[in-house]
Amino acid sequence: MVTAQVDAAAEPLVSIHDVIDAMDEAYARLAKALEKAGTLPEEGRGRGGDWGVRRALSHIVGAWQRVPVHAAYYLAAKEGEAPIVPIQLHDDYWIPEWESAPLQAFRAALRAAYLGNLHFVAELDPRALARVGDTPFGAWTLGKLL
Repeated sequence: MVTAQVDAAAEPLVSIHDVIDAMDEAYARLAKALEKAGTLPEEGRGRGGDWGVRRALSHIVGAWQRVPVHAAYYLAAKEGEAPIVPIQLHDDYWIPEWESAPLQAFRAALRAAYLGNLHFVAELDPRALARVGDTPFGAWTLGKLL
């Protein structure tokens, strides 16, 4: 059931510049943290089955790679419709290569996802940021999701 209200004429709550600034800040923080890490530990489960460092990084890479997919639900919706945006929560987006991948692999994958998303967001019609979709978090604009 679609519960979101759509006002295509509404001004975006955030701008493309705001989204890019937030992306830049998030990437800078992650890159700085990864610079400090010398190597990655073997993947193991923490207390209570918590993710290890590798799975947490895998989740971030996977989530960033899905940005265009989730955004496309908003972009493909007909005028006045609020799409249902499926977002798989709590998935570690694990691939077997992460088990032994060097830290540089995570750095490269994060950078590639970041740069790809920068280009994707920069090319968006700013009015698209005001589109509303039903997400697992509730009725969110594309700008808020980004």
